[in-house]
Amino acid sequence: MINVFIDKNKCKACGLCTAVCPKGIIHINSDEITAYGKGCASVDGECIGCGSCYTVCPDIAITIRKDDDK
Repeated sequence: MINVFIDKNKCKACGLCTAVCPKGIIHINSDEITAYGKGCASVDGECIGCGSCYTVCPDIAITIRKDDDK
């Protein structure tokens, strides 16, 4: 399983990650309060681990981890 983590202290809700996600599982949650006082990216769905969101994030707010089933 692949997990995407978004650091709420770094995310500025710029929307770049939502634009490049091929699965469309990242969205901006406007109800989320962040260090910037506005929305934050959130993940709803199963990530394929392509790394597009991580690569495009200008604030290095995204971490992708693969959990082994061991």
